[in-house]
Amino acid sequence: MNSQQTRCLVADSSVIIALAEINFVDIITMLRWEVIIPNAVYEEVVVRGRNMPGSMELKSLVNQGRVKVLAPRDKALVEALHDPLGIGEAEAVALAIENSCIVILDDRIARLKAKSIGLKVIGTVGCCRFSDKFK
Repeated sequence: MNSQQTRCLVADSSVIIALAEINFVDIITMLRWEVIIPNAVYEEVVVRGRNMPGSMELKSLVNQGRVKVLAPRDKALVEALHDPLGIGEAEAVALAIENSCIVILDDRIARLKAKSIGLKVIGTVGCCRFSDKFK
């Protein structure tokens, strides 16, 4: 991973939804690291997923300013990653590259792709271990 890595995390939809299912979404903000959610993830979880697990939690975190919603600048990179990744995963990987962040992904193919690009990757389960290690 880039030695200039900032203390930030980029999360995908599956992470927010899984953590909401166990009432533990706040774990991603407990580190006092910057947390970024791609526009596509916000759209999937909050807009299209209205009243589903994670929608209220993510909307609240964004409204409180604890999570930022950003669009990747490199649209060509997102498009290149979009096959075979979903749009939220592609945007998460692109934002992690652009902001030198750690990316939180659960999908095996997305994790392999992110690692092949040189990103530091953790999963939902790793969030708990990660939070203990980097407080």
